[in-house]
Amino acid sequence: DTSDFGMSLVSSLKAFNSAGKLATWLVVPLDFAHYISVAALSGFRFHHAEGDTATMVLWMRPNEPSRIPPFATHQVGVGGLVVRGGPDDNPEDPHVLVIREAGRNYTNFKLPGGLCDVAEDFGDAAVREVREETGVEAEFSRILTMRHQHGMQFGRSDIYCIALLRATSVDVAIDTNELEDARWMKLSEFRENSPHEMVEHAIQAATGEGGAVGLQEKELKSVVPGRVPYKLYYATSGAIAK
Repeated sequence: DTSDFGMSLVSSLKAFNSAGKLATWLVVPLDFAHYISVAALSGFRFHHAEGDTATMVLWMRPNEPSRIPPFATHQVGVGGLVVRGGPDDNPEDPHVLVIREAGRNYTNFKLPGGLCDVAEDFGDAAVREVREETGVEAEFSRILTMRHQHGMQFGRSDIYCIALLRATSVDVAIDTNELEDARWMKLSEFRENSPHEMVEHAIQAATGEGGAVGLQEKELKSVVPGRVPYKLYYATSGAIAK
């Protein structure tokens, strides 16, 4: 019961203090949520919650500032600038894949995209989102632009990347619950009708206009033993037809 848990927790904390521990973490399953108030009496505070568990933490040096990092400070989203040639696959007449969302305040055509899943690379997320929203298959080329914005959903900051993708299929199939429309549109027409400055910068990075550049992706090994490889993004130039 809660009293037994409380006594056990106090005893454990004394032992941890004697051992010089800096912090104690407590993972509380949903079925044991009634223990949360007991842990709070010992100074535990919420760090994060996900699914069926809440994770609490106690900084055990009350005279020192806590060095416990906050949980997720950002959410990460991607958009796909999906490019193909014109009706005759003419590279001099590029078309881009655009969508119009259903029931949203923003009624202009925009790029398909959405949030990255946990442990999902930018390029993989962009390819997946394009497939899920439009049925079009594509291959990742490079990152074109990146936006960093604060005060977004749940008070978190937001990172949003636009990736250049090369279409490997052309047939469009949409979920009408999410999208009102999706189509291939001439790049020139999209530029004329999209007032979003961020998208225009992405197009310039894709076409190489004015020496604009994108970010190439490269997988590198971590210098820390035991860690998985990571993706590095570095500046490179390129044109949409290449």
